[in-house]
Amino acid sequence: MKLFNIAEYGIFDTDLHFPGRKKSEERVLTQYQIEYFISCTGTAHVNGQAYPLAPDRILCTKPGQTRHSDFGFRCYYIHFTLPEGSEYEKRWNSLPDFYHLVKAEIYRPIFASLANHLLPDGEENTSDLLTAKLLELLYYLEQDRTRNLNYLAQPELQHNPFLPRVTAFIEENHMSPLTLEEMARTAGYSPHYFHKIFSSVMGMTPGEYLLSIRIKKAKEALIRTDKGLAQIAYDCGFASQSYFNFQFKKATGTTPGQYRKLYFAKYDN
Repeated sequence: MKLFNIAEYGIFDTDLHFPGRKKSEERVLTQYQIEYFISCTGTAHVNGQAYPLAPDRILCTKPGQTRHSDFGFRCYYIHFTLPEGSEYEKRWNSLPDFYHLVKAEIYRPIFASLANHLLPDGEENTSDLLTAKLLELLYYLEQDRTRNLNYLAQPELQHNPFLPRVTAFIEENHMSPLTLEEMARTAGYSPHYFHKIFSSVMGMTPGEYLLSIRIKKAKEALIRTDKGLAQIAYDCGFASQSYFNFQFKKATGTTPGQYRKLYFAKYDN
């Protein structure tokens, strides 16, 4: 049995599809419609709720909802239905209608990959790639559900959406001894207020987030390079190899050396 019945997907541009029109007609949806906005000045209306559109926001609408849009946007989209009795129905229906993404770089490649594999008109959309991408998308949307709701619950973030900027800054400078003051300065707030808002939305403190990025980069270095542990510790921003070993084992349950050996043993067999 197919996991999803995919109706259409691609890139939608209101200026090309509806030239001269300012908004769409109100309609009741019969499909799941997932849209990732690339550029826009419009507004989406779902069950009477208005959602201001901007790049790196996602709309997740479901069958039975009432929908119309004020035009002026370009987006990736995918429309699909679920087979009767699908195990995924409850999961898709539990997603928020609107996502203001903190880490949009996770989602862009998924939608871009879909757009790069468009099928000729008339061919049935049964590709394993489409199914895999939808499952990947569902996984990340579920992971980001709480973070997104916390983001939208902070009115100040609608005026200064600093979190994507700060997370990018931390990733780009994870090898440096970043301080709370430096991160807060990037956000434009005091250290105390920045720490409070960041922790509320991300579910971890700025320091914990920085450590998670360093661990992630260390994992990549352990399996993709033959660098020594001391060099990896230095490259990833750890003060010493012993501190690197301690934090890595605390996060993964294994030492860096064991992690590397286990990884290659797994794929050598």
